[in-house]
Amino acid sequence: MTNPCNSIVAPTSSNLPTDACPQFRRCVDNHLPPRRAAGNKRRAMGCGASVPAWETELTSSWPSMKMSITWSHWDDKPQKLKLTVADTDGVELIVLRGSMSEGESRLAGPEAIVTAEASGTTLTAQRDSVSNVWSLGSYARSGGNRAAQWQSSQESDGTLPKLISLNCSGGRLHVWRGEAPLYLSESPSIANKKRCDDLLGFLSSKGRIPKDADMGTYGFVHEVDLSVAPQFMQEVSKEKDQLALFLGILTDFFWSRGMDAVIPPPRKRAGGA
Repeated sequence: MTNPCNSIVAPTSSNLPTDACPQFRRCVDNHLPPRRAAGNKRRAMGCGASVPAWETELTSSWPSMKMSITWSHWDDKPQKLKLTVADTDGVELIVLRGSMSEGESRLAGPEAIVTAEASGTTLTAQRDSVSNVWSLGSYARSGGNRAAQWQSSQESDGTLPKLISLNCSGGRLHVWRGEAPLYLSESPSIANKKRCDDLLGFLSSKGRIPKDADMGTYGFVHEVDLSVAPQFMQEVSKEKDQLALFLGILTDFFWSRGMDAVIPPPRKRAGGA
């Protein structure tokens, strides 16, 4: 079988055609997607349209896990958010709890508690009230709700890399070792190989209401499929605090900044209905 990582060379402004527009050159050098032309149809919500063939081949055998996100009812004060990640057997690996902004899925802070269920290890995610930057363990977050980086203040944090990056593309929320690579279908072999080596996990950008949802809380719970590279999962699971830390970062978009556009929480109708 042909290795999908051995195909082609990452584009830079220096090897683009001479007539390439300046805006596209800047996008390539800064690892940003080019803007859509006026009048073009919007692609699939939030994270692009489809998963490339190399990624499908690479991740098809990765075990599928489940993230559940639960919002408290409108009438609950303060409103709460609960996020869990369960393995393939349904065993909860972490539970994250915190308060949230009314009518939004992101946490208002100032902190969230991440608990590794198997070991009872507890980590506190804290939001700086001035900079609005979240930290978890030795990691501090930078970025928005479609691309972010978590940088550790320590040279080594066990199994975890010093820099973990997240971005959205191909209908998935990706987590990368180090810098997020440029994600274009025309990418050459060096960039593709880097993706294969450095992709640590991903989540679907589409949530769903559980089939067995309680009608009393219908719409207040959503599920999302996620996967982690098996070898990396095996390594990080040896230290329970590392597993809790990584899964907290993996699910970042759903709690630190919120993915309201992808999985909107229930909205209270006018008049309180």
